[in-house]
Amino acid sequence: MKLKYIKNIKTYTIIIVIMTLLLFHIPQLKPDIVHSQRVGQKPWTYMIYADADNADAIGTTGTVVDALLARGVSSSENISIVVLQDFINDPATLWSIDEDHNATLLENLGEINMANYTTLRDFINYCKNNFSAERYMINLWDHGGAWMGACWDYTNNNDHLTMDEIQKALNESGGVNIIGFTACDMGCIEAAYELRNYTDVYIGSEEAYGYSEEWTDIIKFIDENPKESTYNISEKIINSFKEYFPYFGNTLQWKLVLQTIIHLDLPYFPSLTLSAVRTDKLEVLVSSIDTFAHVLIKDISLYKPTITRERFKVDNYPYPSKLIPPSLIFGDYIDIYHFTELMDKPIFRLLKPELHDAAQQVQEHLEQAIIAEHHQIGHRNAHGLTIYFPLFYQYYSSEYTNSSLDFTHDTQWDEFLDAYRSSK
Repeated sequence: MKLKYIKNIKTYTIIIVIMTLLLFHIPQLKPDIVHSQRVGQKPWTYMIYADADNADAIGTTGTVVDALLARGVSSSENISIVVLQDFINDPATLWSIDEDHNATLLENLGEINMANYTTLRDFINYCKNNFSAERYMINLWDHGGAWMGACWDYTNNNDHLTMDEIQKALNESGGVNIIGFTACDMGCIEAAYELRNYTDVYIGSEEAYGYSEEWTDIIKFIDENPKESTYNISEKIINSFKEYFPYFGNTLQWKLVLQTIIHLDLPYFPSLTLSAVRTDKLEVLVSSIDTFAHVLIKDISLYKPTITRERFKVDNYPYPSKLIPPSLIFGDYIDIYHFTELMDKPIFRLLKPELHDAAQQVQEHLEQAIIAEHHQIGHRNAHGLTIYFPLFYQYYSSEYTNSSLDFTHDTQWDEFLDAYRSSK
């Protein structure tokens, strides 16, 4: 009896050891953003975070909701629509649009700070608790500042959401499947990389951006295709944008071009862009950008004349609107892909093959990250993502290096900018 007991102990010990070893060797997976389906749960919830609390906002309370209703948008058995909007002289209000095309005021919130990360976090949590879905999409409407963030709230000392704050809000609310920005300049690598762990798809514009109807059209698409993949839905958003803003522009855009000529301003040719990015491809892309920056730093004296020449030629953002001062001709951001193309000179391929290899890696990984992108004739060399590179030294912001951006922490791009500015 005692022998049998000892054998059982040995057997259990072996099983425990094997299970322990297996547990230690299970890879640590990124938590799935898609929540498990519950009874009565819809496939999608679409959230609009409309920060119009600034001097540039036009309209009164209800404008965003009214715009959706005017477009025939409503919830359905496949999607719920929830809107948080705040105007400069009005209280913030929370709305839902039901399946009968009615807008319901859920709550009058009074004056709130749309530039506080807790406001964004609480809005997402509210939607998840009250409009639970299999997948979530959020669209942030307001001014954009690329790596600096978005959603300026003039009532609260011109505060804004930094990218670190947006990251924090998504982290504490469990993330979303698609995040999009109806805001200028948000199609930059620094911003997309900051949110890589909290969304499956990042949508933003390299260029200026205003209200567009592609975000309302996608609601109808989801209603008809509720099980479509997140990536396909994101591609549909870009394709819808393309329909409204074709490559050569539309009638309204060319009227604006004529107006700028009449007023002796630089013609603003149709230059809108929009891209959808796979966040699971961003770490390898950023790693290749880090390598590219390292190669440039290592021989910065050799490369600087070429860098300077190509900086004048590279696709530049935002699009120039005036000839004077020069800072308005050359924006602070450049298309990453186009810059690596311009730097990949035949002479460098012969003398410095490591630059060619690094440039090719950036291009290859960027192509893998971009689900879809569209650009107009004013940005013929747009490829989907920009990167910070002010042409004039005096316009370089030290906040870029000193910020809490993951991108500047994980790459030598800011060190490259410092080396370029300080080299002779």
